[in-house]
Amino acid sequence: MTKKIVLFVLFLGLGISLASAQNLNSGDSSAIRELYKMVADLKKNQSEVARLIKQHREDSLRIAELNDQMRTQKEVLTGQEVLIKNVQVKMELDDKKRYALIYNNLIISTELNELIYERLNTLYTLSQSDNYRNSIAALNNPADESLGFSYNQKVNELLQKYVTNGNNKDNPRIKDFVGTLLKNPVVSTLTAANPVLSMGASVLSFVAGVAANRKDINPQQMESFKMELDQFTMFYARMNTVNASYGANMQEFQIETNSLYNKLGDIVVRNARASQMQVKMPVSEDVPARDYLTDVFVGYNRESIKAYLKGLDKKHQVNGKSDYASLLSNNKHLSEMDKRSTDVIDLFKEFVFLYNRYISLLDENSKSTISILEEAKNRNLSNDNAKVQQQINSLTNQKTEVIRSIKRSMNIDKLINLAEKLNTLPEGN
Repeated sequence: MTKKIVLFVLFLGLGISLASAQNLNSGDSSAIRELYKMVADLKKNQSEVARLIKQHREDSLRIAELNDQMRTQKEVLTGQEVLIKNVQVKMELDDKKRYALIYNNLIISTELNELIYERLNTLYTLSQSDNYRNSIAALNNPADESLGFSYNQKVNELLQKYVTNGNNKDNPRIKDFVGTLLKNPVVSTLTAANPVLSMGASVLSFVAGVAANRKDINPQQMESFKMELDQFTMFYARMNTVNASYGANMQEFQIETNSLYNKLGDIVVRNARASQMQVKMPVSEDVPARDYLTDVFVGYNRESIKAYLKGLDKKHQVNGKSDYASLLSNNKHLSEMDKRSTDVIDLFKEFVFLYNRYISLLDENSKSTISILEEAKNRNLSNDNAKVQQQINSLTNQKTEVIRSIKRSMNIDKLINLAEKLNTLPEGN
């Protein structure tokens, strides 16, 4: 409702101002018409920028989709080659060695599954919220002054400098109206695609309407107002665009993370059911894998699968010796569990891809944001360039610390060493 009222008053004011402009002399009327043309051109350019951003986004998504497809196809081909090789190797083994290989695969894959789950939880939590993302969001807020200035502050300063610096009786109304525009919920909460561009166009249109009805505001003043406003509008517009892209990429990352959770859940739950262990299973298909796997791993883990396999071994002993042929023949589900255990290798590769993707998203956003801040510092947009440099240093340090924290908590080398033990016979066999 507030937005509708603001727009109604805005267009009403512009209509009145245009009518009043007819009483100006031809020179002033020409200048005002030129100003309105500039406003129209600005809106046209904004629409074109929005279209190009959208097109670039769609092209980038398509390229990413094709790259993912090619990566998946290569992984499938590689996986098939590995599968064929593993089958050939197992066919050459005797029953004792076949069981030793299955035993090793099930224990290692179960441990690897649990470790991947724990690290997925860390990545998912980081992608939801971290200090770096909070800092980026603050810098994009038009009311935030951590850079030594804010968009709202600069608009008010320019308004005072070029429009409301006299004793005109309409000055309080003008200030109140611009204040209403700046406090619009769509802008203050950053819910629009690029809120500052919209706000800048609204402010410029309103001030142009005021100028058409005021003899104390000349075209030169309006041109200066527009030029100075534009540099701050474009600074925040670029920041908003980079932030929106980062947010969209993080949403995609979370979707990919949830997909990996589901693949992990499918492998773990099917193996747990095949072993008929007493494990707390998901009560509904609607429960996300990231939520129910915590309960599953309580009963299905490295130690429980080891105890389960030792129990099977004990049941198939003859005169104190294990009858591996009978064990494998009577427990054909072990072969199916073993096949799923080798699927964990592909799962692990996907996890490593996600891990590297998260770091690259941080790096890309950090570089883009800092580049914009450096330009703002060089153009002296801030009243205090030291504060801009302080934010640059802060973002750099936060990004570096986030990456260090991720690497510490992931301990990828440990997972790699564990994954390399799959499909290998333990020593002594």
